[in-house]
Amino acid sequence: MRLIVAKCQPTAPPYTPQLLVCVYISIHILCPYLSSILQESSPLESELSAKIMMGYSKSVRQTLICLLLVAIDTYHCTTAYGSGIRGEEEENRSLFLPGGLWYKKDEWKDGNWLQSKEWKAGYAWWPWRSWCSNKTIGETVKELCRKEWDSQRAKGYTLQPRESVLFRESSGTKRMRRVHSFRIPSLVEANGVLIGIADARYLSSADFTFIDTVAKYSADGGETWKTEVIIENARVDSFHSRVVDPTVAVKNNSIYVLVGRYNTSKAYWTWQHYGNDWDILMYKGNVTKTSEDGKPAANIEWTSVLNLKSLLETGLYVGGHEATQFLGGVGNTVVTPDGTIVFPIQVKNSWNHVAAMIMYSSDDGATWHLGGGATPVGTTEASAIWWDGKLVLNCRTDLGYRKVFETTDLGATWKESLGALSRVIGNSPDRKQPGSSGSAITLEVEGVQVMLITQPKNTKTRYSRDRLQLWLSDGSRVWLVGQISRGDDNSPYSSLLYTSDDKLYCLYEQNIEEVYSIYLVHLADELKKIKATVRLWKEQDALLSGNCSATTGDGSDCNGVPTAGLVGLLSGPAQGNAWPDAYNCVNASLVNVTSDADGLQLSGLNRGRVSWPVRAQGQDQRYYFTNVRFTLVATAQLMKAPNSNVAVLGFGNSKGENLTLWVASTTWTLTYGGERKKVVAPSLSSGASVQFALILNGGSVSVYADGVHVPQLDKRVAAKNKLLNIDHFFAESNYMGDTNNIFTKNMLLYNRKLSESELKLLSLNREAIRAADGLNYLKEQQGGSESEIKSTSDSNVSDPADNETSEKMFLQVALILLLVIGQN
Repeated sequence: MRLIVAKCQPTAPPYTPQLLVCVYISIHILCPYLSSILQESSPLESELSAKIMMGYSKSVRQTLICLLLVAIDTYHCTTAYGSGIRGEEEENRSLFLPGGLWYKKDEWKDGNWLQSKEWKAGYAWWPWRSWCSNKTIGETVKELCRKEWDSQRAKGYTLQPRESVLFRESSGTKRMRRVHSFRIPSLVEANGVLIGIADARYLSSADFTFIDTVAKYSADGGETWKTEVIIENARVDSFHSRVVDPTVAVKNNSIYVLVGRYNTSKAYWTWQHYGNDWDILMYKGNVTKTSEDGKPAANIEWTSVLNLKSLLETGLYVGGHEATQFLGGVGNTVVTPDGTIVFPIQVKNSWNHVAAMIMYSSDDGATWHLGGGATPVGTTEASAIWWDGKLVLNCRTDLGYRKVFETTDLGATWKESLGALSRVIGNSPDRKQPGSSGSAITLEVEGVQVMLITQPKNTKTRYSRDRLQLWLSDGSRVWLVGQISRGDDNSPYSSLLYTSDDKLYCLYEQNIEEVYSIYLVHLADELKKIKATVRLWKEQDALLSGNCSATTGDGSDCNGVPTAGLVGLLSGPAQGNAWPDAYNCVNASLVNVTSDADGLQLSGLNRGRVSWPVRAQGQDQRYYFTNVRFTLVATAQLMKAPNSNVAVLGFGNSKGENLTLWVASTTWTLTYGGERKKVVAPSLSSGASVQFALILNGGSVSVYADGVHVPQLDKRVAAKNKLLNIDHFFAESNYMGDTNNIFTKNMLLYNRKLSESELKLLSLNREAIRAADGLNYLKEQQGGSESEIKSTSDSNVSDPADNETSEKMFLQVALILLLVIGQN
């Protein structure tokens, strides 16, 4: 797939406005700035500047400098914000279904655009303008005022459609019709055919305008494509008839598409209390491969359609109120090992509250059934996966983060996966913004079952939903693969596909001022990183487990440690101010420590500290499970018998309260808030090594030392079903200025409660706890530098220091070029 991509959007071709902006900035801002830079330059730059100045008059010098700045600034424009001036060829990304492009219409510049023929024909019917101009409306309603009418068109922009589809009128007449936006992508593979399905929104990107369902499919691996309308709306109302939110499943060569149908209603589906204008339709088709002119081709024959509205006649209640409508969950579907086809759906009750649940068929789509139970109100769009013998829903919420639920009885009951992946991925940096549909799929990598999840980072907040990201998890560890979308593109909805020939794709939206296009990207490099990371995890597990084949036993004939549920490991030397996680997921930060190959030395005199973040991770909290249960283990060596308390292990919460395990020469003390528990402990000699463990389970913390329970220090810290909101874990030297030193060899974090036999195994085989040479391994597999594979940083956001170095380089190049000009 190859495409020359014009990335400096929303301005459409020709690109003269962009070039003029770059020239303007260069002449009026950067030229004077360069003059000041030259006055404060390095000796080399000063010498070059002097030679330059000797050869030319002041006016000529200024002209040459500005011309070079125009070139440099244009380069920055095209590389930082996309190649609006020069095209960029991308091997793995293509514009799959292009929505319109904004451009300024000259004749509107001095006229009234509300009087234009285009406005009267296509948009005058829309009630938003008068409504949105009402200054008394609330923030929620303001959010719904479309930028298209209140912003872009008011500024004199018009929309140039780029894609047309074969459209059938209600009379049966067919013609090519332009499409405003494409939304709600799904990407599947059936019988070796790649199939992308989406909404074709003809008039507007709004959810309740005139919409059909379109498919674009390829039988030759994406070399050639065919596009067609596969599901038409009822053609009752030329502005509002629609079929929406296609949700797609594949079983063998059969394809199933679930859509909601509305005919005349002029509001979002969640505003319609009783769904009088609603139908829910399931289309079934058969995908076959054919040949046209000797080339591979495909055909989709639609064999049946079912209206499933009657499924709500049984009296389903959601959130305590009668269910009135449901739509597809717009995420991924799944076929279970026994052949059951499962669709995620979102169900609305008479109070307009929405909750996620499932719909399934055990007879290849002949009949369909609702799961019977719903997840809590507030979960909406979802993806369904099969994981470890359970059906899992990965759900959007507008509560600040994604939630994950699991069921073992086909959706009759649901349990939130709080001890695993629920609430890990945040909707925005502050974890307070609305969410987005995300994709979730499973695949086998290096013999290991893993899941992939997409979610926008949403740094712009609200419904911008920019910077689509890809996550990897094995059900315990969570690793950021990287960003899928380009730059700061708004890229809300997406669909992942792992194909039968070992290729990974993502179909995702791009939103520019409420005009949506859909891109297809082949995630070849990302799949390499995923495979390398899984290999690292396997290598690290194998190194730790040794010859242990079970997680129980006294360890007498076993030289390894438990790895089931092991999420993070800190071991070995520090790297700068970080202690790297051996699994390359979450590093710890360091203050006033010294490091060697065996671990870290914390000096009491300097208050050395290790801090392993939980809530402090920010938007995406990969250790959120610790608010429910965990086992935290640390091996500490006291360099001298401590005269005063040393904080060997603890955690802090969001309120600034610390739970701390203190060790002195003859006593161990646990403090939490203003409470203190103390126990007489075995005498610790200089150089003594002790392995301490804190276990949280059911709201209570238990303390272990060398695998032995210390019940006197047990402490209830929360009600049984209350979350702790842990901010970070820590180990530190004491606060008294004592020169006691503590040497921390390692820290391990599990997402479960370890048994006493497992803790004894850990203690007996503590010397087996070490990190594999993971970073070198990843560099070898990915061909990147150490900084490129740090998962705790966003590899797709440029470093200001890098920009500064780049600008310095450009300045030096400019000076050298001017020197050459001066000498000639």
